Parts: sequence; structure tokens; C-alpha cells
Amino acid sequence: MKNYFDQFPPSYLEGSKRLLHTPSTIAKEGFFYVQETGYIKLKESTKSKPKQFNSYLIAYVLSGEGTLDYQGKSYHLGANSCLFIDCQSTYKLQSYTTNPWELLWVHFYGSTSSTYYAYYASLYPPVSKNSQGNAIQEALRTLLKCNEDQDLYTEIHSSKLIMDLLTLFLLKSTQKSDALNPELITKLKNIKSYLDNHFTKKIVLDYLAQHFFISKYHLCHSFKSYYGMTINQYIMSLRLSMVKRLLRFSESTIQEIAQICGFYDSSYLNRCFKSSEGISLNDYRKKWG
Repeated sequence: MKNYFDQFPPSYLEGSKRLLHTPSTIAKEGFFYVQETGYIKLKESTKSKPKQFNSYLIAYVLSGEGTLDYQGKSYHLGANSCLFIDCQSTYKLQSYTTNPWELLWVHFYGSTSSTYYAYYASLYPPVSKNSQGNAIQEALRTLLKCNEDQDLYTEIHSSKLIMDLLTLFLLKSTQKSDALNPELITKLKNIKSYLDNHFTKKIVLDYLAQHFFISKYHLCHSFKSYYGMTINQYIMSLRLSMVKRLLRFSESTIQEIAQICGFYDSSYLNRCFKSSEGISLNDYRKKWG
């Protein structure tokens, strides 16, 4: 697989280690798997040709500066920056002349990579400073070492390490904490507590905004930014969880459950439930009851 790092002549490199991996059938079918992982320290500025292939790229900038051109935008990549992109979109990397990069990276694919990336991209930009930078750096070093010392369990360990990296990116990006101040976070927690106690009733966004002294737009944007879902999605998850409890542990009819959980219509409840769970209310009760 040709990539950004393949084109450099030895004179450009102060240090480099690159490991390519051909995954087994089981890794392709069920694991996250490494396509390539490595470390590079450049002595000179260089740039890549635009490229596009089936891979996801995570990189951590140890030192130096440069830019990423990706999906029509240009991003600065400096020391301690983290990069996470879908290489199926065309991208180009270029380091600065006066301060070339030192990087750790992994190209990976497989398992639910596309789902993880889509969720990440809905929340965060492709380049960011991450509060867990040291942990990300350590995970990339461990992944490189793991693939350097190949054994029977390398693919299993690699899959776990890639999962760890994805978890660090999803949970610990500083974008959320930078955007939301402590006072707003406290307000969002109070709003969530209100929803937890009133989700079976009709909840109107205008009322929430007035009651908690926040604009409706700011409420919707901040709630999704902090909790990763809209207010309506959160209410629906609470209602469906209660539906499951009543289906399993009560003798209530479907119509009664709809009324209790705030749906007020058993047909609408059944559509929502089947969309979420893939089976009907009655089938769920038979399987789990």
C-alpha cells in the first residue's frame, strides 16, 4: 500500500520504522486490523500526493508542524495534535520546511471501523488536541511494538489496541470541554435529571429553554455536544428502556404500556420499538418474558 511515508528518500529521514501487515481471514471478518503502523522523523519538509484508499488513519504529532488537506479544508498539525481521518476521502499531508514532522501513526480497517469513524466525525473535527495525548501516544507505540514482535496473538492484541485508541478519541477529545463551561455543564446535568424524572410526560423544548434559562438553539446544540444525542433521542431511549422493563416484568397490555411510557398510541410505540430493536413488542415479550 503506497502512502505518504513511502516516497521519502533516506536523506529525508532522521529516523523511521514502518511495518506493513496482511491480515488473516478471521481478522478481516471480525477484528480491527493493522494495515500499516510506524514512526517517522523527517529532516526536511515534504508533501504527499493526493490519495484515496480503503483505510482509516490515526496519527499523533510528536514534534514539528504541517498541514492536512481533507474534504475541502486545510488543518494545522502541530506538536501534540491528533489526526483521525477516513482515507476513502482524498487527503494530502505536508510538513513545514522550518519544522518537519515527527509522527506515530497507524492505518487500520475492519470490524466496525466505519461506524466508529462516522460517530467521531459527527462530533469532532479530523484534527484536534486531545486531553489523552499521552495515552494515545503510548497506545501507538505499543501497537508498533506489538506488530514488530509478531506471534500467534498479535492480531488479537492489535485489535484491542485499536479499540483502545478509538475509545480515547471518542471519550476524551477536549473539543467538548473547551466548548462548554462548568456552569453550562451543571445546567445540562440538571436538564438531564429533569428528563430522567419526566420522560413519560409530554416535554416541549420551549418549556425546557424557559425553565432552565437557556435559548432553545443553545440547549439543543449543547445537549447533543455533551451527551452525544439529541434531547428527543434521549427521551426516546428512556421510554423504550421502560417499555422493555414492563414487557418483561409486568402483565400490562401493549396499550397500557404505551400510555404509561408516554407514547399514547400502541401503533406508534410498536413502530418505534421495531425500528430500534428489530422485532415487534409481542416478539420481544415472548423472547425475554
